[in-house]
Amino acid sequence: MTRILTASSLDAAFELLRGLSGNGECIAVADSRFAPLLPDAWCVAGGEGCKTLGKVEALWRFLQRQGATRRSMLVAVGGGSITDMAGFAASCFKRGLDTAYIPTTILAAVDASIGGKTAINFGGLKNEIGTFHQPSAIVMVPELWQSLPYSELANGYGEILKTAMLQGHEAFVQAQLAAQRLVDGHEAPFSFELIKGCAEFKQRIVEQDPFDRSIRRNLNLGHTFGHALEALSLSGQRQAPLSHGHAVAIGLVAMACLSNEVAGFAGKWVDRIAAIVRGVYPPYSWSCPQADEVIGLMGHDKKNVVTGQPLFILLSDIGSPLPPRSATAPQIRTALDITRDLLAI
Repeated sequence: MTRILTASSLDAAFELLRGLSGNGECIAVADSRFAPLLPDAWCVAGGEGCKTLGKVEALWRFLQRQGATRRSMLVAVGGGSITDMAGFAASCFKRGLDTAYIPTTILAAVDASIGGKTAINFGGLKNEIGTFHQPSAIVMVPELWQSLPYSELANGYGEILKTAMLQGHEAFVQAQLAAQRLVDGHEAPFSFELIKGCAEFKQRIVEQDPFDRSIRRNLNLGHTFGHALEALSLSGQRQAPLSHGHAVAIGLVAMACLSNEVAGFAGKWVDRIAAIVRGVYPPYSWSCPQADEVIGLMGHDKKNVVTGQPLFILLSDIGSPLPPRSATAPQIRTALDITRDLLAI
């Protein structure tokens, strides 16, 4: 079982993890931004570019040079791309090294570092090669998040909002207040309690369904739409690509619209979700004809497709997800059209 821990600094986090390591030592891999703080770490630039077989092989060679054994602990310091790649490398090296993650972005803290999914990209496809490999610990170091730019905070907020919509009404209100603090320019718009609460909620779901076969699918809320819109944004349009969190946030609005249409989800919640997303994120537009392209992209989503049909996690109320279900193309188009109107794009 993964332990979610807290430390006051990066040094304190490593001291904590050395106490959990099988041989009392930690071998670090880190985003290159943290190289000055971790002179002994193997460092690589974060982002999707690090999730390659070449980078994994380089990390394996580093582990060999360090004399890593089955009792060693590999500690990944960075965002989701770093933990994805390092976790995959660790899961294969000597048939599995112990791992721990120190997330340095909000997105990694509330979502990407949790759950044991590891992956690299291959053959032009995202997360094509991967494993399930649960870390022993995730250590939250709030000081690492203090200087994040607005774009990174907003990127993490999409998953915070998703989690709140699964948790219930009280959590949704807290997420709404956090959005207002973000828009108002607060230095720390997300309380540590909010971030850790999101992480612990996901971890409880993962413990019930570690291999993504039942209840864990609820964590895909908003992602069937979101993944397709994220892919569309990478297809050569003039607009900048959507961040994952922005795409998920738009996907949550579209999911709410579809839930309203087919599952009785109240319109007042649709309006409130849309207002939050409209306030936090810049406009992102797609044309009406591109709705068919979005639907086509949904068919390539490995997590949310069965027998060629995209599946959606919908809500009957805030905090009340429904079992995965399909929707007709006209229903999906209608949800996308209403989303465009609600977000004024």
